Amino acid sequence: MTAFRRLRSIGPVEIATGVNRRTNKRGYLASCTANACGWSATFDTEDAADLAARHHKCTAR
Repeated sequence: MTAFRRLRSIGPVEIATGVNRRTNKRGYLASCTANACGWSATFDTEDAADLAARHHKCTAR
């Protein structure tokens, strides 16, 4: 995916949306911004990204 647009933050996790240039399919990315965490995941729906962000347990504490 490229050209992400930030939607919102839930704690240290940011949720963004973008369009895959090869497939023209919209996707959602949830990514933890805490130092040394490195967690991120892509999802097909915004609800799935939101749920993952709310339940992310950051190991970088």
